[in-house]
Amino acid sequence: MGIGVGNLAGSALNATAAIPYDWVLIGLILCVVVGLIFGTYPAYKAANLDPIEALRYE
Repeated sequence: MGIGVGNLAGSALNATAAIPYDWVLIGLILCVVVGLIFGTYPAYKAANLDPIEALRYE
């Protein structure tokens, strides 16, 4: 959607729209790494709990 809007704005202004593909790739990799870290660690921690003790805590 952002690429489409950028291309439309570029054509309306008679300019070329440049997409920094390296920054797009860096952003995607960073988001994947953060998602994996903050999703895997709590799941690993919860998987090592005793179910009875985990339910009793709440």
